[in-house]
Amino acid sequence: MRSLLLAAVIGAATTAVQAAPWQSGLLDDEITTYYFAYQQAENGEHRLGYECEASSGVDVFVIETPEPYDPTTSYAPEVPTSFIIDGETIEVSGVFQDRQGKLFVAYESFAIDGFGALFDKLLVAQSPVRVTFFDRDLSFSSEGLREAVQPIYDECVY
Repeated sequence: MRSLLLAAVIGAATTAVQAAPWQSGLLDDEITTYYFAYQQAENGEHRLGYECEASSGVDVFVIETPEPYDPTTSYAPEVPTSFIIDGETIEVSGVFQDRQGKLFVAYESFAIDGFGALFDKLLVAQSPVRVTFFDRDLSFSSEGLREAVQPIYDECVY
């Protein structure tokens, strides 16, 4: 259910991106799930997002790719990823997921080392956030990132 809500919110944020690159808000009142999302126009509409369920402390970064998920494809079991923020590289590993027929990469806080450091660096990013994995080289604006992330950080990060 959360995945469906996140995909819907990220899709809805698409038109608002031109006014403010980063959008944040509450996905689900009952389980207090927050998100922030940013759409990158180059390289086929990749989207970077985050969801946090306050009651369980589950945090997940996601990258939505423009490709549909293909159940007949044998996806790599891990997605080694570099987040380059203000010249510092944070290495994390994600997994490919099927979310409503779209190919996503998910980075779950309980499953990867470096999640806290990544989140902390995002809070103070001054330059574009660069994300690389396999043949992808993505860049997301840092403009408005702190304002979108801070309310989530205050509610969800222990």
